Amino acid sequence: YVADYSNNRVQKFDVNGNYILQFGGGGSAHGKLTYPIRITTHNDKVFVTEIVNQRVSMFQTNGQFSHIIGNRELCSPVDVTVTTNGQLLVADCSYHCINIFTLDGNYVGKFAMQVLVAGSADHLSYPWSLTTDVHGFALVADYRNDCVSIFNKDGKFVHCFGPKGSDE
Repeated sequence: YVADYSNNRVQKFDVNGNYILQFGGGGSAHGKLTYPIRITTHNDKVFVTEIVNQRVSMFQTNGQFSHIIGNRELCSPVDVTVTTNGQLLVADCSYHCINIFTLDGNYVGKFAMQVLVAGSADHLSYPWSLTTDVHGFALVADYRNDCVSIFNKDGKFVHCFGPKGSDE
């Protein structure tokens, strides 16, 4: 799957790069996409983040629209991933947090409002990308703090690494 940002759609290709289908199309109605940014899949579901529409749209792998996730809880969803325990994590760069949803789209909560960065308390600032590892840890690329923050399965801050280097 490819988020085709400029054409407001998602395109699906096979492993050899052959085009299979597309879905979305510009707009804010259910099943339409406006500037899709990131995609993740889980079983027969495709989750697509849209900053402009302030939501995650869920589709079936055949492109059929399923439902909207986070239309009240999200402001600028920039990335989405599925955890090992079956929850959907959504990075919101405007609210500076990670939102948690069930795979059906029910809101569970959020984390990462306070993170220790460079030895002092600071807010997660513009989480831009996230993933989870096989142990269930969430790794969040924190754009403004120039680091990757790691959180456990419960959303508790564990560690950060990669503070901004020098120009040398």
